[in-house]
Amino acid sequence: RLRRLVASYQRNQKKQEQQQVQKEAETRRKEKHAAVQKKKDARKLEQEQRWSKREEQDFLRTVTSFGVVYVAETDSYDWSYFRTLAKLERKTDDRLTDYYTAFIHMCRVVARIVPADQAEPVTVSPIPEERAMRALSRIDLLSTIREEVLHHPDLDRNLSLCEMSNDVPEWWHCSLHDRNLLLGVARYGLSRTDYTVLCDPNLIFCSVLDVAAKDLGLPPPTFEPIGKVEGSGVKSHGEASSNEPTSSSKKDASSRHAHATSSDSSKSAGSDSTIPADYSGAMQISISPDIITHVKWPKERHIVRRLQSLVHVVMYGIWRTADSGASGGAQYAAQFGAYDQAMY
Repeated sequence: RLRRLVASYQRNQKKQEQQQVQKEAETRRKEKHAAVQKKKDARKLEQEQRWSKREEQDFLRTVTSFGVVYVAETDSYDWSYFRTLAKLERKTDDRLTDYYTAFIHMCRVVARIVPADQAEPVTVSPIPEERAMRALSRIDLLSTIREEVLHHPDLDRNLSLCEMSNDVPEWWHCSLHDRNLLLGVARYGLSRTDYTVLCDPNLIFCSVLDVAAKDLGLPPPTFEPIGKVEGSGVKSHGEASSNEPTSSSKKDASSRHAHATSSDSSKSAGSDSTIPADYSGAMQISISPDIITHVKWPKERHIVRRLQSLVHVVMYGIWRTADSGASGGAQYAAQFGAYDQAMY
């Protein structure tokens, strides 16, 4: 009986040892597989974060037209809306921030603003000097609007100093439309403002579209929500609803537009154009292109010149037009003077 007990114990002990060996082997196999997979994932992530020529061009296009959104509370950039516009969904916030820092340094070196004596962690392909100056000027202008102008304590008072110019149509109400222009550009940037800013149902310009549709005998624009879409992170855009113009203001804007002469259109009056969702935020807009033509919305270079004047009048309380740059003040020259010619 003792021999049988000893033999049974030895068998159980050997079985447990074999099970332990199998468990250790399985653990080593899993660890090896995890290590291999981790290396594969790291290589894949590295490949995804490399900047192709197309991605560099998309970044340049977007940063020139939209700029960047800086969040002072977290001392970081909000890349959510920028990433969508540039179609860089695979780029992380850190990668975008590093590339943006290197891009700004490259532009300053190309524009001979700073010497090329510091190496950047990300290599950015150089661009021509004219495009570098244009990118810097647009980024400075948009950042000033988002970070300073819209939060200026004397915003409303200084906007009352605005004057008419050849850059805006005759129906333009200086104080009212200029404020809405600042809000719209802060949210959407400078690209396709005739579809973004003009067709934003939260801005006053929609009343101008209604008047234009009535003048042409066309149905007014329709706005259909398509769900929540990430915005640009510019909180000041929400002020549009709190500063909604009164009925008398709308009537004044409509009466001014009623005297605008209609322009020729190469498209038929009955055709409709559906605006892409990424232009209109959370709205799908259906509007006849003849309505937009009839409104005579300013071209991009005219919008930029108007914004320059608005920035100056809000920041310094002096109205500056494109023809009065020499007398516009030393502060403006220090901020935008080097970029004025490259802005357009």
